[in-house]
Amino acid sequence: RMPPPGLSLAVLLGLLGASLAFENRTRFCQPAPPWQVGGGRAPMEEALGNVTVVALLKAQLTPPSLFLLSMGSLQERLARMGAPDVRFIIVNEKSPQSRALHGELELHAPPGVPVYGQPELGPDIWSILGGAKDDFLIYDRCGRLTFHIRLPFSFLHFPYVESAIRFTHRQDSCGNCSFYPAQVSQATKAHASSPGEPLDNLEVHSRTGTEEQEGGRSRFAFRSPGFKFCLCYPV
Repeated sequence: RMPPPGLSLAVLLGLLGASLAFENRTRFCQPAPPWQVGGGRAPMEEALGNVTVVALLKAQLTPPSLFLLSMGSLQERLARMGAPDVRFIIVNEKSPQSRALHGELELHAPPGVPVYGQPELGPDIWSILGGAKDDFLIYDRCGRLTFHIRLPFSFLHFPYVESAIRFTHRQDSCGNCSFYPAQVSQATKAHASSPGEPLDNLEVHSRTGTEEQEGGRSRFAFRSPGFKFCLCYPV
């Protein structure tokens, strides 16, 4: 069931907290690990100054991926909301089948969105990024990871990916990024000094929550007024 209107960002930030609790905490607010595509190009370095969305999608025969069908609409919504400069990057899977069908991925990608393949030799970019099929990784304007959204939350008909992009575009949540306007950085610092204050009529706690042990399971709970979000994992 979709969360009530106005709570999608709070749900998303709870998801980030759960990821921080379960995975490698040091990945968040850190630059992406170095990775390159053909010709020695480094897409993340080229994207500095822009919020960047890296989508890990697998090439397939028709029908095209639902993510490709929805990505163009997402770009249009972001542009209408004042974020036309968000950069999208698609990285194809490394398997022989995906490499053979790379043209299908390029054919159905939204205009202007680069699709990068992976050569047979060399490291697996998905593994370098710690990602899997249909993951979305969102980086701030200084190239630091702010959100890593996995299935099923990465489906674009849910609000999570869009909310993460909008939040990252608006807020210098990791701090000290000179590519953000001064007023954005100041607003972030003010919010960090009083984390209980609402931001845009939402309770935003991008780095808060409680990690507990209960019944042999590790639980990371995120709470905001009238709402509680929890992801549980086996210990």
